[in-house]
Amino acid sequence: MELGKKLTDERVLSELEQRVARQRLDAGLTQAMLAEQEGIAKRTLERLEAD
Repeated sequence: MELGKKLTDERVLSELEQRVARQRLDAGLTQAMLAEQEGIAKRTLERLEAD
């Protein structure tokens, strides 16, 4: 049961990473611009978007 949950979590995280990057790029923003706009560190956003 634990393995199935982990795979689901990994899929959800992967989809989130892709969506954040896609939305940011569609908005014409750099990682630095979005991070500043949202009040988070650029490195946090880089990690979130990492494959």
